[in-house]
Amino acid sequence: MEALHYAALAPLFFLLAFRRDAGVTYWLVALGFAVSFFADFGAWLLGGSQALTYIYPAVQFGLFAWAFGQSWALPILLVLAAIQVVGTDLSAPDLGVTLAGSVIAIWATGEHPLVWSILAYCGLGTLCYMMMVERVWADSFDLWWHGYQGSRLLAFGLFGRAAWSA
Repeated sequence: MEALHYAALAPLFFLLAFRRDAGVTYWLVALGFAVSFFADFGAWLLGGSQALTYIYPAVQFGLFAWAFGQSWALPILLVLAAIQVVGTDLSAPDLGVTLAGSVIAIWATGEHPLVWSILAYCGLGTLCYMMMVERVWADSFDLWWHGYQGSRLLAFGLFGRAAWSA
């Protein structure tokens, strides 16, 4: 596994080390970030299988929406993910749940102090991820992969800043 996959655990470790008193919103968002680590770890254990890429975005974006009071999003996104899996060869990620979940999470955040972290992850990160997966330009995978990883690191840093100030 690449070292950057472990970065998804940074918000949880930050809260454990510095802000155990943070509200439920911060803990749910940190847990949402950590979901990608567990999905990457699971994919690694499964020999690179893409199967988890159909479920983890629903859980991740559902947790983000739940953190901001939209608990209805998680079950709906899980149902959408299950529908997508039926009849799919699972050889490549489907972007429907990722896009829907990102939009819901950004909308749910409103004007919360974590808005910049969620925008970096769900906005910029999802854009880069979609460009990377769809290979919009020939030989552009590395460009979008670096953009995607950079947006994740930015989101984690913005999370830490917002949590520190809360």
